Amino acid sequence: MTFNYSKAFTLLGVNTSLCAITYDMDFYLLNSSFADTGIYDAAASGCPEKLKLSAASNLPNGTYYIFYDIYDTGNINGGSNTTTDGINSYFHDPFTIPITVDYFKCGGMEGTFAQESKYAPTTTKAAGAQTPSGDPLSNFVIQIDIANGIYTLKNSVPQVIASGRNANNIAATIAQARKNNGK
Repeated sequence: MTFNYSKAFTLLGVNTSLCAITYDMDFYLLNSSFADTGIYDAAASGCPEKLKLSAASNLPNGTYYIFYDIYDTGNINGGSNTTTDGINSYFHDPFTIPITVDYFKCGGMEGTFAQESKYAPTTTKAAGAQTPSGDPLSNFVIQIDIANGIYTLKNSVPQVIASGRNANNIAATIAQARKNNGK
């Protein structure tokens, strides 16, 4: 999975992008209890961030969530104190920061998911203070269900975005079937 969050914008009349400044967004994989799984591949100061979910990660069957965390606003969040909050928003037009998730899985599950707009961060709020306030899913990106080698991606509703079987599990299933068949 690749988490894209860069956006082109103009700062003090100069064309730039979120990836070109120190803006940093991290993506954390949480379990069904919203506890940290300890997998930080997509929280590594990359732009874009990448997370590889494979058989090697040994994630048990269950529901997982990916949430974003703005680690560094790159001095664009529009706070009132430029020393601590960044450059005031009058140096750039405020904008929503789009998050898209490109996903690819051997066996044909491939595509792009655009994060639901109600959870998208904006440049007018500081890190950790994104909208909608009071919503426990306020930094939600995507849900992942794993069941016997089948990975299913869902939005917050939850509606299925994509689903596919882990290619390694198919090979193991065929090998087991051959054993059962005596070949």
